[in-house]
Amino acid sequence: EYGQEVELVTELKIDGLAIALTYEKGIFTRGVTRGNGIEGEDITTNLKTIKAIPLKLFKPVDIEVRGEIYMPKTSFEKLNEENLQNGEKVFANPRNAASGSIRQLDSRITAKRDLSMFCYTAIIENGEKQDNHYESLMYLKELGFKVNPNIKRCKNAKEVVDYCTYWDKRRADLNYATDGVVIKVNQFNIQEDLGFTARAPKWATAFKFPPEEVWSTLKEVEFSVGRTGVVTPVAVIEPVNLSGSTVSRASMYNFDEIERLDISLNDEVLIKKAAEIIPKVVRARHTQNSIPIKLPSKCPSCQTQLIEVEGEVARYCPNNENCPAQIKGRLEYFVSKQAMDIDGFGESIIEQHV
Repeated sequence: EYGQEVELVTELKIDGLAIALTYEKGIFTRGVTRGNGIEGEDITTNLKTIKAIPLKLFKPVDIEVRGEIYMPKTSFEKLNEENLQNGEKVFANPRNAASGSIRQLDSRITAKRDLSMFCYTAIIENGEKQDNHYESLMYLKELGFKVNPNIKRCKNAKEVVDYCTYWDKRRADLNYATDGVVIKVNQFNIQEDLGFTARAPKWATAFKFPPEEVWSTLKEVEFSVGRTGVVTPVAVIEPVNLSGSTVSRASMYNFDEIERLDISLNDEVLIKKAAEIIPKVVRARHTQNSIPIKLPSKCPSCQTQLIEVEGEVARYCPNNENCPAQIKGRLEYFVSKQAMDIDGFGESIIEQHV
């Protein structure tokens, strides 16, 4: 209906924590997380410690601003180094580090974490009204907000594709994690005409970058036993940097997967993150030093003979009452957030009693 005249805006999709900021007469009054989309968590005190969030705007407007809190990669690496030296928790990626930092009970800890923020939309109650999304972002800059410098107005689909291709190759050079591109119709009147589905606007979509893949070397395979008795092979690899975090272990799911991959010790292995979170082995290539992997016939924890169930790929330890690994796994699940959510009762305490 709108032909080629529809202007689009492309923005890097920041891999962080979505928040909403409320300003009354230009003064920051409240900040909440997105939560379940209806109700968020009030984190105003902690947000006031972030330098990229202005406490007072350059104009006395009533406005709600939405954006993404993130931790720069350099700050993430520094935090993990310090935590490692102090024997504290090491974060898996910058997004987890940002989320954990912004929810600290002590705002002084949040202040030390060097968080930042990019704003990507605004709801203006009293103030200058813009005709399009790009101008509204420029208005946010005038008010004192930080807006991502790599936003682009695109005249057609080709420019959008070029933008996505360009940043897919260069995103590793940025000091923040990005997992895709958000593409929006620029003109507000066209946005209104297009409207919304039950879950999302029809005038915006996201392009996700393909998962990053890196080669490493398989040093050994560990076999772990879960709470249900399933024995899972885990690849121990030469540490590599993947999607903003250092990876030294990767999933191989089950014994059949080892055979399917035709994988051996000392092989070169290609690693990627399944759903951008869990590292997994995608394929392998043999080297001159390749050694076949010896699959266990007994439980690594209690030495009970493993069993196979017809129609399933998993191998089980049937000793569910006395296997230390299974008991430990069930206890860990019992105290976890998904179950009883017992604070202060973690893996180290369970380890002492099993």
